Amino acid sequence: MIFHWGLIFVTCGALLSFAYKVEGYLVLGEGQEKALTPTAFSVLETGRWQRQWPGWNLQLLEQKRHWRADGTLAYTSSLVMVKTERGEEAVWIEKGQPLIVGDWRFFHYATGYAPGLVVKKDGELVGAFLLPAEKTDENEQGYRIKLLEILPDLKLSGIFYPDEKNKNSEKLINPMLIVKAGEEVELRPGQVRNLGPYQLELGEIRAWVGLETVYDPGAKIVFAGSWLATVGLGLWFTGKNRRR
Repeated sequence: MIFHWGLIFVTCGALLSFAYKVEGYLVLGEGQEKALTPTAFSVLETGRWQRQWPGWNLQLLEQKRHWRADGTLAYTSSLVMVKTERGEEAVWIEKGQPLIVGDWRFFHYATGYAPGLVVKKDGELVGAFLLPAEKTDENEQGYRIKLLEILPDLKLSGIFYPDEKNKNSEKLINPMLIVKAGEEVELRPGQVRNLGPYQLELGEIRAWVGLETVYDPGAKIVFAGSWLATVGLGLWFTGKNRRR
């Protein structure tokens, strides 16, 4: 009987996950606040009937880099503020230590620098943009910026070096941003460079974090059902052996 109840729990949990599970990836820049809605995610998969969202807000307050004795980066931790209907809470998270709020889990997936790019035209400010830069390979120099469309007529990629003199370093000492948009432009603090009709400046350099997000309301039910089924099967085998 216990075994059969376990199977029922597993089936119900699996159906609940199929209907309402959420898996996604969202990026937060330092100081940036995002509401937990579908538009916050750069990648998102939802269950067939997932329509309601909790209405929480997430904000990256601070990020710390922890260094080894030899000066290389050991790991990064991020201070994330969660604003729910119950109040606000700031939590430090890192790889292996996710942020858990109810059935929602936010995993510390990727981090990097986000150099600011100030764009002007004829001396007038067009916009200021954060360019998330990521180190995709530990042996790679600098942080890569994927192709971005920041303006209708301006698409760019690039690479960011926290330390121009030591391009293998991850410590923010002598920053340099290389912007690639047809031609290559090098930007250092305080410099202005022309790119087509635009004037570019290196703005404020912030951190960013990529959060792998999972909401699975059926997971606990599946786990409980699996445990019940295992116990029931064990009791059945134990009883069967005793009757022998």
